[in-house]
Amino acid sequence: MVYDRLSSGLSADHVVVHDPRWVASDARSADLAARGQADFLVAHPEQGLLLLYVHEGGLRHEPHGDRWTAMDADGQQRHIADPLTVGDAGLDALLSALRRHIGAEPSLPMVGWAVVMPDVQAPTSGVSSGLPRELIVDRGDLRDSTRRFDALAAW
Repeated sequence: MVYDRLSSGLSADHVVVHDPRWVASDARSADLAARGQADFLVAHPEQGLLLLYVHEGGLRHEPHGDRWTAMDADGQQRHIADPLTVGDAGLDALLSALRRHIGAEPSLPMVGWAVVMPDVQAPTSGVSSGLPRELIVDRGDLRDSTRRFDALAAW
């Protein structure tokens, strides 16, 4: 569903890759921190790269104890890893893999990450102070993906 919305809603210049994975260091390394994964990677020749992490039922942040929950397909709340940490780690691993592959700092206009909540409308204030509305793609945004991705690239 998300792939279909992204690929049909973005321009022909966007490339959407589902479930990309990469290794940032020696492939023989047992260091899992050197490996990265996202639900989607969106690439554009002028805008850069964007990693997307999908949470279909939306997210909730409990500031006391700094706990995050997501609703699963059965409507049950489950604890998840901090999406800020996951997004930052994925981005760091991707940049490291790109550096290793090209032998230099990648010169891309934008390399970032965002959270996709395809089944809900995101709160206007975001989910928490660390996850502002600007880093969320919700069901309304998926109807006009090009406009939303233009805004993410500019943010």
